[in-house]
Amino acid sequence: MLMVNSNIYLSLLFRFIHEIGDGALGALATLFISRLFERRSIGGSAGLLFAFQTLGHMLGALFFSPLGFRAGLQYPFFISGLLLIANSIFGYFVFQRIKY
Repeated sequence: MLMVNSNIYLSLLFRFIHEIGDGALGALATLFISRLFERRSIGGSAGLLFAFQTLGHMLGALFFSPLGFRAGLQYPFFISGLLLIANSIFGYFVFQRIKY
């Protein structure tokens, strides 16, 4: 949400934080995939999961790009940030109930 700050250095700092979070999320997704599926079906299950993830990125871009163009870039970042926080809370409760 703070990557669109008018201070270029602060914006760049939050961009670095964002990229570190993306890398950590990718590693975490791979870890959860290895724990959720059988060893012989990890490849297909990971492919299916990442296909849905890519579809979500595409649909999000189709929705948030016009919103950012019309209302300003801060609104798509703010809304998607809130959605990610809600998703994190949901994931926290779901993965507590699943036994590995």
